Amino acid sequence: MPIPRAAAYIGAPIRRGPRRPGRTRPSNPSHGSRILNETTERLIALQDLLQLKSDIEETSYEELGFEKPDVEAIETEIESLREEISPAVLRRYERIAGKYSRPLVPVRRGVCYGCFVRFPTARISELSEETPTTCESCGRLLYQIP
Repeated sequence: MPIPRAAAYIGAPIRRGPRRPGRTRPSNPSHGSRILNETTERLIALQDLLQLKSDIEETSYEELGFEKPDVEAIETEIESLREEISPAVLRRYERIAGKYSRPLVPVRRGVCYGCFVRFPTARISELSEETPTTCESCGRLLYQIP
């Protein structure tokens, strides 16, 4: 079977047919460059700090040859983040955290990365709102990544 000339070597330009008129992708300047809202950023930071605190408590860093991180500094940062998040959102987060170790998960290409079920297309616009959206399948809080 002969190898097509364009694919004869790695890095060769791929030749494609002419573009059909009217078949362009709609330009959406906010897609891919959307910045997470403040509530979501704080929830992500809180989740990461809680995971770090849990890892510190479960792992003996001294046996591995590392210096043990300052747990008190992590705890104060967790408390300051909790004060910055609205009480209603924090209650939802903590309720979901009782069920899952990662209560806040990303949605990428329309798929929830908590349960790997496709997120409804009609609800994608809800992901950019100030209050976090929940997955209909697993109940986790969601945020969108490009």
